[in-house]
Parts: sequence; structure tokens; C-alpha cells
Amino acid sequence: MFATSTSSVDQAQLEQHKQVIREFFATTHRGELEAIDRLVAPSIVTHHFPGGKSPASREEYKAFFRHWNGGVAEQECRILAIAAEGEHIAVRYAITGRHAGDLFGIPATGNALDFTGVAFYRMEQGQIAETWLYPDTATLLGQLGVLPAAA
Repeated sequence: MFATSTSSVDQAQLEQHKQVIREFFATTHRGELEAIDRLVAPSIVTHHFPGGKSPASREEYKAFFRHWNGGVAEQECRILAIAAEGEHIAVRYAITGRHAGDLFGIPATGNALDFTGVAFYRMEQGQIAETWLYPDTATLLGQLGVLPAAA
């Protein structure tokens, strides 16, 4: 028999956590970065961000999205699946767009981008306190022309 997680987080709190994540995705990928001040904890901890430097503050999180949004035009970010348990949220997402500006040192190619990824979040007092980001970097780098394109 498997042990089940015991958590003091009720269904309403789980739905509130998921709504925070939905709002985070919707606003940050549209460049509405002031939402980070409301949705992200001041002591944010992040892991595995592309570009080799994971943001360590709200301001660094905003800088990450300014860079990302400056490199990816015509961007659409969709949540494909979202699940919550306790203080943790898991998201499977898809991003499409066009490589229109410098992106992690890769000059604009004009190439279409279409990739997926997963992200995990830990919530604290209604805000994102920790993020683990796992985009499909092999597909993304192939579309950017850095790696051979996937067959």
C-alpha cells in the first residue's frame, strides 16, 4: 500500500494556487511584468533556467522575461495541463513564436519556434516561492539553428 500525502491545503487553496500560476503565465509572456511583484515571493528561488543563470529575485525574474520577450515575437504560451498537490504545482506548457531578437546570445534568425516544457512551482502564502523550469531545450536549440533540427 502506498502512503498518501497529508497536507493542510484544501481544495479551495489548490484552485487558488493554480489560478496564480495561470495568471503568471498569461501576464509574463505578454510583457506585463508588474504582475511578478504580486505573484512571486520576494525571496524567490529558481532552478534550471535557460541561459545559464536562474533568477534570484523578483527583479532578476523580470529581467529574464524582458530578455525572453525581446527575443521571441508573436509569442503564444499555453498551459496544456496543470496539477496541484499541497504547496506544489506542476505545469506542462507549449510556446510558439518567432525568434526576432537576441536570445541567450543567439542573434535573431526569424525562425519559427514551437516547443513544450514542464515547470514545477512551490507556493508560499499565495505566491510563487520556488520554480523549476524544464523547457525542451533540444527542440528549442534546433529551431534556433544551434543544434540540428529534430527529425
